[in-house]
Amino acid sequence: MNKTEQVNGLPGKFASKWINQMKVMKTWVESLCVNLLLLLHTVNSVRFEVIVPSDPITADAGDDIILPCYLKPNISAEDMRVQWFRERHKIPDPNTVVHLYQDGRDQNEDQILSYKGRTALFKEEMKKGNASLKLRHVQGYDDGFYQCLVKSESWYEEARIQVQVKAVGSQPVVSIEGHRNGGMGLLCESKGWFPDPAELEWLDSKGVSLSAGSTETHRDPEGFYTVRLNVVVKETNSFICRLRQTHLRVPMDTEIHVPGELFDHTIPLKVSLGVIVPVLFIALVGIIWFLRKIKQKDHIIRILELKVEVTLDPDTAHRYLVLSDNRKEIKYDIKDHRYHLADPKRFDEHECVLGVQGFESKSFYYEVKVEEGRKDWWRVGVAEESANRNGEINFSPEDGFWTIEKEWDTCRYYACTSPRVHITWTDRLQKVGVFVNYEQKQVSFFDAENKSNIYTFNDCNFTVKLFPLLYICSYCHLSSILSVL
Repeated sequence: MNKTEQVNGLPGKFASKWINQMKVMKTWVESLCVNLLLLLHTVNSVRFEVIVPSDPITADAGDDIILPCYLKPNISAEDMRVQWFRERHKIPDPNTVVHLYQDGRDQNEDQILSYKGRTALFKEEMKKGNASLKLRHVQGYDDGFYQCLVKSESWYEEARIQVQVKAVGSQPVVSIEGHRNGGMGLLCESKGWFPDPAELEWLDSKGVSLSAGSTETHRDPEGFYTVRLNVVVKETNSFICRLRQTHLRVPMDTEIHVPGELFDHTIPLKVSLGVIVPVLFIALVGIIWFLRKIKQKDHIIRILELKVEVTLDPDTAHRYLVLSDNRKEIKYDIKDHRYHLADPKRFDEHECVLGVQGFESKSFYYEVKVEEGRKDWWRVGVAEESANRNGEINFSPEDGFWTIEKEWDTCRYYACTSPRVHITWTDRLQKVGVFVNYEQKQVSFFDAENKSNIYTFNDCNFTVKLFPLLYICSYCHLSSILSVL
């Protein structure tokens, strides 16, 4: 028996058997290790379900709501991707992202415009599998279906949840618009309806329906419906605007009395003095008006001498605004996030930009070209250096802003006070002049084309340096432009 046939003095046949057993044992251990690794991998890539309520979440306009979404089993979602998104064809935005959490933080650069500043996850609850979304200040456009998607490195699930928004609008507001087509024009308007717009009807004092065409319907930036109905009446009477809506049990009525004096402009005058005096009065009024127009234009010419050079500050520009190379022009472009870096001077919620130059204790004037498309919403004016630039902003003098705006859906002009003041302006503005008079504490706006005053803020409390301000947003999300001249 040689050495190779012995192991620890055992005969060769026993040594051979022992070696074979060792080989089997080694194979078994290797197999066990592989299975343990697979088991560990399986534990780390555990499958889960996404659970949401089957019933719709109902909300009144303006409420804060929670869209529940949980993982089953209750594993942590802190290291996962949590994404809430909308169906594309239901919203007026090219994006679909409502909220995105990834790599341990919120990443909402491509969030739908109307959701900015209104969404949040429950970060402390995510370790328990809670992926629910809090939605603040519910709007009409929030109505519809949402998807809650949760994705780990090796697995993902999503579930669908419905939000139903309802809003009861305002009592009909009736106003006299003046002489129309040989009679008196009346307007009835009501705002804030959802999900169905209301229907309006004009009635006389006996309840007989008047011929008034069909109700005009518009949607405001938050998705709620505004309804309007005009009628022309030929004689004095009391008239009723009646509003009906699917979810109202009882119609809303608003009554207005149109006095006969308003129709007297057609009565023949029988006394010659009654003709001469009004004619002389009208002529006098015309002369006064003419002299005032001349004086006003002379005043504007003097204002033009105070015109300043304005360049725009990219450090204050919202990320959806793109500045031209000469910093005289801003373009609204939701796809070009050129100014995405965090900066305390930057507007993070509203699409605004300030001028580089600030003015203190000095009157100044500048002009903005505002020729726009149908769906543009612009705002121009001045802002205090200390005015808030983060989150939701109330563009009013109380908060350091003196601006006018054009509403995107109605193309009406407003002074941004609290509440807003409707500016009756029939011409389409193409160039707006902004004049700050420090001595008289006024901010005035002019149609720079025909040298006419549009609106003036009086008794302005200027406390710090003022900067030119521009705002533009397009609700059809096409590129839109404002430029300083």
